[in-house]
Amino acid sequence: MNDRPADPPVSAPSRSLAARLDLMTLRLFVGVVEHGGIARAAQAEFIATSAVSKRIHDLEAMLRTPLLVRQRQGVVPTEAGQALLRHARRLLRAMAEMEDELGSYAEGERGQVRLMVSESTLTDFFPGIVKDFSEQHPKIFIDLVGGLSPSIQRAVFEESADIGVLLGTVTEPGLQVFPCRYRDLLVLVVNPQHPLTEAGSVRLSQLAGHAVIEQEPNSFVQQLLRTEAAKIGVPLQARIRVAGFEAVCNMAAEGLGVGVVPLGFARRMAARQPLSIVELDEPWAHREYKVCIKQKDQQPKAVELLVSYLARGEPRA
Repeated sequence: MNDRPADPPVSAPSRSLAARLDLMTLRLFVGVVEHGGIARAAQAEFIATSAVSKRIHDLEAMLRTPLLVRQRQGVVPTEAGQALLRHARRLLRAMAEMEDELGSYAEGERGQVRLMVSESTLTDFFPGIVKDFSEQHPKIFIDLVGGLSPSIQRAVFEESADIGVLLGTVTEPGLQVFPCRYRDLLVLVVNPQHPLTEAGSVRLSQLAGHAVIEQEPNSFVQQLLRTEAAKIGVPLQARIRVAGFEAVCNMAAEGLGVGVVPLGFARRMAARQPLSIVELDEPWAHREYKVCIKQKDQQPKAVELLVSYLARGEPRA
């Protein structure tokens, strides 16, 4: 007879977790990380801060590990939090895709698309794009945010964004890239009394000796100007550095130098302040955007519709 005590029953932590974890808590956790704070996430979800804080606390207790590091500026995920963030995003995306697919049978075209675009386009041509697409597909909700090219590519790869629209080269692997049907043109903006106002068009080399209004170092336009100026050996003389195209136009209107901004933005700013627009006679001033999505077998119908609207031609790697 074997007197050894029987082994305790093997627990099933994954099944227990699945039974105790709810999607709302996962959604709030993702929101806290993306907004960088519990209060901001609570405000975005129209929920009391204390309720969100309790859900996060209960979640950490359930998983028996800290998920967030509380800092004065907000919160950041721990390593465990980053792992949960990846899984939570995939799970929420799968649920959204299921809802989108099943709902389409009952209600026709509907869904939600998270669209991340270059920040310069948010105030340029994308408001019109969203308006036109929404008129054609009124049941598709578009969550539109701005970002820089590297962050857009990373967001699409990690599936925190469904579609990215950006300038430059797409270097992130695992993305499918389409040429965008929309383009824009970079131009110079100057005060009407500036000597370049009388020029019909200006080459980059002609900016030598003129003060140029710099933009943020990580700005695509700023990087482009520096690269092209270096190619032809023309030093750009900077008097001031500002953030954003609106600030560039404001400084140019005050006579503080020459700014470089998209044509559509320049036209709107010139309508309300003393600002002249001068053609920039360079091939790289004609900017072509790219549309990128995550490479996968099937996309939600709403994503497919918006990509089809934004893109032209066949996808390329």
